[in-house]
Amino acid sequence: MMKHQNKVSVGHKDVTETLVNLLDKFIHLMEVNHVKREDAVALSVRNPLLFYAAYKGCKELGIIPIVMGEMKDPQKELARIRVPLFCYELDLDFCLERYEDIEQAPIPEDAGAIVRTTGSVTGMPKFVVWSNKGIEYQSEQTVKRLGFTVKDVLFAAVPLWGAYGISLVNIIEKCGMDLVIPEHLRPRYVLRLIKESGATLFEGTPSFYKIMLEHFSKNAGERNTVSNMRSWGCGGEILPETVARKWFEIVKQPILDGYGLSEAGPNVALNTCDDYCIGTVGKPLKGIELRLNDKRELLVRSPSNMIGYYSSNSVENPIDAQGWLNTGDLAEINENGFLKIIGRTKNIIVIKEKNISPEYIEQKLRHYQDIQDVAVVGVRNENNGMRLAAIFISKNHQNINLKHVKRYAQEHLEKDQVPFYYKQVDEFPMLANGKIDRVALGKLCFTQKAKVVNRS
Repeated sequence: MMKHQNKVSVGHKDVTETLVNLLDKFIHLMEVNHVKREDAVALSVRNPLLFYAAYKGCKELGIIPIVMGEMKDPQKELARIRVPLFCYELDLDFCLERYEDIEQAPIPEDAGAIVRTTGSVTGMPKFVVWSNKGIEYQSEQTVKRLGFTVKDVLFAAVPLWGAYGISLVNIIEKCGMDLVIPEHLRPRYVLRLIKESGATLFEGTPSFYKIMLEHFSKNAGERNTVSNMRSWGCGGEILPETVARKWFEIVKQPILDGYGLSEAGPNVALNTCDDYCIGTVGKPLKGIELRLNDKRELLVRSPSNMIGYYSSNSVENPIDAQGWLNTGDLAEINENGFLKIIGRTKNIIVIKEKNISPEYIEQKLRHYQDIQDVAVVGVRNENNGMRLAAIFISKNHQNINLKHVKRYAQEHLEKDQVPFYYKQVDEFPMLANGKIDRVALGKLCFTQKAKVVNRS
């Protein structure tokens, strides 16, 4: 039996022994099916405890995990990326299938893990190959930068099977800290679990912090329940500066926003408890170089940059001959070396031949007194032209006069940046990784028609 020293809890229940048993089961399943070192196994496992055991088991055996997430048509997807071995979950257990008609694609040398990127905006998902050296570098430098120790207890409010979650698993394995996995993310439950588990580190998405701020606004007496938390980590999407400042005002601690992407392994820059700047994603990890190209896109040269895309028929490679990864993100670097992400190139909306950043408009509109959150997307009108649509959630779910929002936009944005359509919703459609589903938002404007607001 493999020794597992750190404590793992799901909710209030200590499941360390269960995890050890699941690890043994996974290893036994691989051995009886003659899965060899450096073979690749597709993992479609979303239960956090099962995923942790499967990923750890792969590392113990030298197997290359291909982290798939959920698949609607596994055989079709496996044939596309040429992986014959498929491990999935069933009733808190593992199942393994081998497709004899699929020939294994070549595995790059020193491959440590292969991670599926989100394909909701760009179309077909890609698979990023992380090297063993890159994984080790990431874990070592992130632990050093953030000052994590074996005495810490990490509360993981993100899916473990995404790039963000996998990096947390690698960090936990590196320094041996305890792990707490919540059963759900309802605010009162989370606050009680944080207090009773003794959690000292928290990792979550901006969407979660927005929910917690709304809860604190209605339950001011519960703010002191998080006083023992020494680090509030954040990632997965852009953290609105309004959320970061409001959190600091209420909790008296900063949200330590960071920046990363699957192709970079994933962490690039991090704020820390004693070196942070609200509104930025921090400074680069030691050994990582940053620069901006003439389009203000962020380029990254890192020891953990991906080896490449796995089993891809495309010649696309965002890393040039000098090792610079074009992230596709628009950025700024201030005089103190802090990195600020302005928007994502793939989200750019072209209006009358001008490039419009939806993230910039969102940051401006979030300052409107009655708006809790907003997302801006591009939708086509009846003349097949592109128009901006602002979809927002109000504070306390009160109805907002759309003309007032339009007037505010006109006063704080350039003419081309003022949205044409406006719609109020109770919540945004979300992806499994905690990001806003912008494709679904665009469709929402058609199925539940957004309103055109005339100029006042």
